Amino acid sequence: MAQTGPIVSSSGTVQIRFSSIDLGTTKWREGTFEILEKDNKISLCLRFNCGTLKIFQLNQNLKTFSQNLSRIQLNLKDSSVIVLDKVPQMLVQRTYEYLKKLKQEKEGNCTFCHMKKCKIFCFPDGHGHVYLYYLERTSSSPRTTTVTGSNSLPHHSTPFKRIHRPIDYGGWRKPRLSNPAQPQPPLQGFSNLGNTCYMNAILQSLFSVPSFSKDMLSQSVPWSKVSINGLIRCFVHLLAKKDVGSSETKKDLLRKVKNAISSTVERFSGNMQNDAHEFLCQCLDQLKEEVAKVNKSLTNEAMVTSPVRTGEVGPALIYTCPVVNNMEFEVQHTITCKSCGEVVTKHERFNDLSIDLPRRKKKLTLCSIQDSLDLFFRMEEIEYSCEKCSGKAATVSHKFSKLPRVLILHLKRYNYDPQLSLNNKLGQRVVIPRYLTLLSHCTQVTQPPVSINMDEFLDMTMDEDKENQTPKGLQWERDLDSQCNRNQEREEQELQQALTQSLMECAAQEMREEDDLRRATELSLQEFNRSLPEMLCSDDDSGNQDMMDTDWTEAEDESPKRNAESGDLANSFRLISVVSHIGGSSSSGHYISDVYDTKKQSWLTYNDLEVSETQEAVVQRDRDRSGYIFFYMHKDVLEQLSEMEKSGGIATTGRKQCCSTPVNRFTFKQD
Repeated sequence: MAQTGPIVSSSGTVQIRFSSIDLGTTKWREGTFEILEKDNKISLCLRFNCGTLKIFQLNQNLKTFSQNLSRIQLNLKDSSVIVLDKVPQMLVQRTYEYLKKLKQEKEGNCTFCHMKKCKIFCFPDGHGHVYLYYLERTSSSPRTTTVTGSNSLPHHSTPFKRIHRPIDYGGWRKPRLSNPAQPQPPLQGFSNLGNTCYMNAILQSLFSVPSFSKDMLSQSVPWSKVSINGLIRCFVHLLAKKDVGSSETKKDLLRKVKNAISSTVERFSGNMQNDAHEFLCQCLDQLKEEVAKVNKSLTNEAMVTSPVRTGEVGPALIYTCPVVNNMEFEVQHTITCKSCGEVVTKHERFNDLSIDLPRRKKKLTLCSIQDSLDLFFRMEEIEYSCEKCSGKAATVSHKFSKLPRVLILHLKRYNYDPQLSLNNKLGQRVVIPRYLTLLSHCTQVTQPPVSINMDEFLDMTMDEDKENQTPKGLQWERDLDSQCNRNQEREEQELQQALTQSLMECAAQEMREEDDLRRATELSLQEFNRSLPEMLCSDDDSGNQDMMDTDWTEAEDESPKRNAESGDLANSFRLISVVSHIGGSSSSGHYISDVYDTKKQSWLTYNDLEVSETQEAVVQRDRDRSGYIFFYMHKDVLEQLSEMEKSGGIATTGRKQCCSTPVNRFTFKQD
């Protein structure tokens, strides 16, 4: 067995804070850290002054890391985030260099050796020491290599099974050999559990929103207040395993998500095809409800523990809702009486907008998503009983009073046929612009999206104010660690039991599910093939007969067209995902999802388990008849997120926070 010893160690005290899916986010605590090697496993050991210990695996688990003058942040593939603060500058640099080498060696999968030599570096400022242990492999090592030269190992007579061909080094000070990049394993989507493509497509689109994913994973969720079958818990676990979990693990987690939704809405419990938009609405509403319950429970407990005196502000919410932060927006309805001019305003909150597919006035022109959105916000005449003059007619206008980070648009592609009791699909083509603008639908006082600054990717809800919202004291810290460890062990056991049970299901049941899925897919494809020629050959306008597109002046029409490609206008939103439905009715067919990867700046198509690369132009062209739900992200938010991805989440001083300026930079002309 390999010896154990610190590769990098801090002798002095530093500030430590970490977050994980099961433990949430801790407050700042004093302690020391060490990077240890044992049995070819590299671990980060956090030792707190209060006596607790926490260990994180680094090899094959280190995703990204960043540093500044006195802080180090490690982001792990299991969604854990460790922040080490008030670290001596030389220690920061030494640790960063080691992590960089660890990352370069096949993403932390390099072969490490026994501890043999050691050097102690003393800092001139007296803040502590860094212990660097040089690594050498002894002849008793069970591994072999084909590399010749001073670094090669003696051959063994005992039989062995070679897993891969590592390159072994006699010490860190020796020059490293060039190592070709290891090909990344292919991405996998979500398995179809039986007509659950609607669920898979929606989940992939939601999880592709970086700010939504960060809000789900990086907050200190009080799991003791969340039901074991709660949707929040299921979402977080599935999101964490999205790109690193096995197919069977994700299949089990998908069942938990489906069961969490089905416990509230029974129609999602069976194997029937369901509408993707209805599933999306249920997910967002249920997440908001569960977060509200958690916050209410915590607020009530805080009020009992520390009653608020008169004139003081009560405790703030501990958990920020990812849906409210990212998708929720507010629309102001202004009702004006046509008789006396009395004005009444009402505010309504939405998670998404359902927009009509308008009937075209000009046969040769195609309507776009921008046209449908503009149509939603046009002024209308309504029947209205005025309380002031008893007038019966009024006009109503709609404006955004608060913008979202991500605008979700649902295109109404179905008309209900009462004779067949079926929702028939509208096959009209629609232009999918790269950018939408909400400039004409905002006022001078419209609130911008919830701000994202550079520090939020580094701390992300780890602000100092939240320390005042949690109980303090040594005993609480110990209780928290003990409780979280028990919860983690219990959940791992439950997950393992669920996986074992899933693998032991009878073959007959699996065959029935596969047969049902195959029959449903065949019927859907047959129906789609029958309807496709008619859809492609017909020039008839199948849009909503009650909705006609708006007449625009030439100048008004050109501005949105130019913005559709450039996004130069204020309050522009960029396309980041499209959920499409292939088929002729809402009760059959197949759903897929195209998503934009902000980190790689490329597009991917998720077709259940299959994942393929695509191009934005292909998405815009091929989804013009099947595009059903569209995700648009505020341009400023997207640019800020892209900068953070490129910089690895390091805060840059002096940079402007996105959306910090007033939403509408233009002067409105008075009529």
